[in-house]
Amino acid sequence: MLKKLFSTFKATESATTNPEEAAAADAISTPEKVAALLARLDAEIAAAEPKFGNQYKLLRRQHDQATLAALRHQIEAERQRVAAVVKRDKAQAEKTLADANEQHAGAVARLGALQAKHQAAADRLEPLEAELKKAKQQAGERAVQAQKAFDAAIAKGDEVAETAAAETLYQAQEELKRGGTLGGPLGLRIGALRRELEAAAAAVDAAAGSVEEAEHACLRAKAELAFVEYDRQVQSLLDAYLAQRAAAAACGVGPKGRSINSSAAGTFEVQICSPERIVNGRRMDAYNKRVLPGSIVASLLDAVTKTPNLKVLAARVEDLQPDEVDESASGRAHVIGSDGEVTEALEHGQAPQQFA
Repeated sequence: MLKKLFSTFKATESATTNPEEAAAADAISTPEKVAALLARLDAEIAAAEPKFGNQYKLLRRQHDQATLAALRHQIEAERQRVAAVVKRDKAQAEKTLADANEQHAGAVARLGALQAKHQAAADRLEPLEAELKKAKQQAGERAVQAQKAFDAAIAKGDEVAETAAAETLYQAQEELKRGGTLGGPLGLRIGALRRELEAAAAAVDAAAGSVEEAEHACLRAKAELAFVEYDRQVQSLLDAYLAQRAAAAACGVGPKGRSINSSAAGTFEVQICSPERIVNGRRMDAYNKRVLPGSIVASLLDAVTKTPNLKVLAARVEDLQPDEVDESASGRAHVIGSDGEVTEALEHGQAPQQFA
């Protein structure tokens, strides 16, 4: 996109047949050649005498043009870096989401199997519990009848009947205390199935927790994928912002004297999730609140709207008129450090001023 903007809004130039200008064009054709040119110009500026003389001023203008060329190369490299980072992060987020979906599907399947096992145990236990309930009811009824028979025998005073009734009542009460037939084969089966049901219920709870964790992992992966797409859209928005600002600058004053620049968006303040995923995002920090600093955006706009002047780069001081030597490009130069960080210097020889 930026490469297209460079070609769309740069100043109109005809193909040069001037060998000096052709050599100047070649000197800024690659980042390595521009770096060598800037190093040479730095040395010549430092050695120029007198300071602020015509030779010094020309070297400064050439340095500004070479710096602009370096900025354009740096931005193109940044654009390629951002594209690679977005591609990498998107692939990673998509893989994370696919893995999370697979884990979620597995967790859901395990939960379903455990729920089926729990239901099977419950289905087996239900008729046994019903049988036990019936047995308890019958034991209670037998105890009631035995109590009545014992009371009647006591009332008659029949010792033999009392002894038999007492034995029957005792057996009925003991059976009732034991819970019907819970101590027999039925009780053993019910006890085993109850333990199996409790274990199955605990396994279902654990599996449900795993499903919830897997759901959260899926949501996190979807969020990260959305962040990557958002940042990609922010970079596209930045490109569109540069395009409309560059178009407004190229058009200048519109009909009836109204400046077309007044219709252009004034600032670019869209937040981004990851500084890695926008051009020159390394300048973002907590102070910037995830917004690309305006000075960096201004340097991007310079690179879009300005083209290195080959005539200046190829000029010799003896070939220029005094007014041409004194003509200033901007008075402020963008400087690109060895770490790729864009800074600004007011005068050559002063310490660069970092964009805040």
